[in-house]
Amino acid sequence: MGNFSLAIQPVESIQAQFNIVTARTVLELNGVACFSLEDIIPEKQQIVCSRSFKKRLSQYHELAEALASFSSRAAEKLRQQQSVAGSISVFIRTNAHNDNEPQYQRSIRMVLHQATSDTREIISIAKKNCCRNI
Repeated sequence: MGNFSLAIQPVESIQAQFNIVTARTVLELNGVACFSLEDIIPEKQQIVCSRSFKKRLSQYHELAEALASFSSRAAEKLRQQQSVAGSISVFIRTNAHNDNEPQYQRSIRMVLHQATSDTREIISIAKKNCCRNI
């Protein structure tokens, strides 16, 4: 078997034998830019919406409002990449840098019966499950 170097092959014959993507790879190997970074960025497998708060959230309505806000932002990101969520994870913890107060940390992961990017569904599922378990 002979030595086959893709970079030195004629672009037209590579395209005829394989496809346009392989032909563009030959051009890229020879310093001709064909692919932009946007062409090769994979979809996110996880979407994270997190935030630290100035003051401690200790009332149910404050936590529920924050959860709804983060859930809404995550659903928006899902729709932007034309994707859906198969599960939701929620993490909550106190300020780890404050040694004078008791520390609290919990998390929960909810597997959805049907994957979705619907804001109302995500908020509803997150609130229902988190308020019972966190």
